[in-house]
Amino acid sequence: DLVLIVGSVHSSNTDKLYMLSKDKYKNSKVIKVENLEDLKKHNLDGIKSCLITSGTSTPLKAILEIKEYLGGINNE
Repeated sequence: DLVLIVGSVHSSNTDKLYMLSKDKYKNSKVIKVENLEDLKKHNLDGIKSCLITSGTSTPLKAILEIKEYLGGINNE
C-alpha cells in the first residue's frame, strides 16, 4: 500500500530511490520523508502494509522511530 523513502531532502540517493519506487510500485502510495515528524503530516488512512527504504546516510534512529510509529497505527 505504501512505499516510504526515508532520507534527506538534499540527498541525490534518496531522490533516486523515490523515482525508482514511483516507477516500480505504480499501484502504491510513494512518499519521501526526512523523519517521523514529516511522516505525521501525511494521511495514512487505509494503509495496511508498508515497505520502508532509506538513503545510505539516513540515521538508523530515524528509521526505527518511523517503524515503531507505523507498527502502532492500527493498535490505537
